[in-house]
Amino acid sequence: MNKLPDNIVVGEPLVSLKSLGITDKELTVYEDQEVFIPRILKKYGFFKSTGEIKRNKPELWRELKFPDFLQLSFGHKRVCIITGK
Repeated sequence: MNKLPDNIVVGEPLVSLKSLGITDKELTVYEDQEVFIPRILKKYGFFKSTGEIKRNKPELWRELKFPDFLQLSFGHKRVCIITGK
């Protein structure tokens, strides 16, 4: 994946993405089943391994709740993770 996503949507959001301030210009990817945050971040290229997340960001070593909205930043990289139903 060349460009990191701006938004990751897990499941079906409870409100429209537009109402959350997400525009069509942002790269939004959809994830159907994975809810473990380290696997999601590794899959989309924010980290090289889940172990790197456990060492550097242990607070992210968890599963997403339903519903949930996270705004994360790692240096210059930023991502919003939206979890619906």
